[in-house]
Amino acid sequence: MEVLIILSVLFVVGVFIAKKSYYYESLGMLISVFSAVCILIHILYCSLASYKYHKFIIEREAFIETLEYARKNQSQFELASITREVSKWNQRLGSLKYDNTIFLLKDYIDDRVMILEPIK
Repeated sequence: MEVLIILSVLFVVGVFIAKKSYYYESLGMLISVFSAVCILIHILYCSLASYKYHKFIIEREAFIETLEYARKNQSQFELASITREVSKWNQRLGSLKYDNTIFLLKDYIDDRVMILEPIK
């Protein structure tokens, strides 16, 4: 949300420079156009955050089902492979949780990722 506010302020400053300054009119227009494009990109990425979260959850649930099936069958080869995959999933979850705490990235990651627990 902070990024959107900063970009909006930058857009207003660009418009103000373009309207009030005779010598820097083109600079004001450039700032306004650039910030408007950045606002549109920001809105697009924010709208994709929920989609990516749901996709991650569906993939994770399918993987957990596969893991439970492999544990029931007691297949050593599958368990070794799946243990490696569990590690990758937990690393990915940890990475998403960390990215959700970073100032510039937290708007692009759904906050519901913070309540997910690692796969055991």
